Amino acid sequence: MKKVNNPHFSTFILFLSVILLNSSCVEEAKKLNIGDSYQGGLIAYILEAGDNGYVYNETHGLVISATNLSDGIQWYNGSYVITNATDSALFCGLNNTSMIVQIQGSGNYAAKLCYDYENEGYKDWYLPSIAELYAIRNNANLLDFDFDKADVFWSSTEESDMYSSTLHMAKFFPPMLYPKYSQRGVRAVHRF
Repeated sequence: MKKVNNPHFSTFILFLSVILLNSSCVEEAKKLNIGDSYQGGLIAYILEAGDNGYVYNETHGLVISATNLSDGIQWYNGSYVITNATDSALFCGLNNTSMIVQIQGSGNYAAKLCYDYENEGYKDWYLPSIAELYAIRNNANLLDFDFDKADVFWSSTEESDMYSSTLHMAKFFPPMLYPKYSQRGVRAVHRF
């Protein structure tokens, strides 16, 4: 085999190597991480293999509002009714929120606050399910929660006509049931 001794060929190989190295750096820069600003909030959770909705070689997850929408608001709109918003799994909060707002109607309460929220053009926010709150809590140290203002947050997961599930975001307590009139923190989420 004849050895290529062409200075232009060597320059071309060096040039190609630099381009490939730079493109891999650009791809690395596009990688999304927990806590990054993204789609009107902060990336709170990235789906992992085995999660419902996980797609190999794609990045999907949850974005959370960068700040609390409320440090203390009730879950309901003054009526003890069953909304059937009982789904607790990852990505069930959107359906729960729609059901709550449909049954409870207008007013100032946790699900409606999230349902009406808009930031940077994103309007698909909702009150997270209890599983979504769990996923978020595992990354709370990267999401700048101000626990002096609120540490227990509402989920959209209803337990009965009088109680709904909450999660303590600063401590690893199991979910707690609170009366729907209780004042708890709220952060909105949406999928990406």
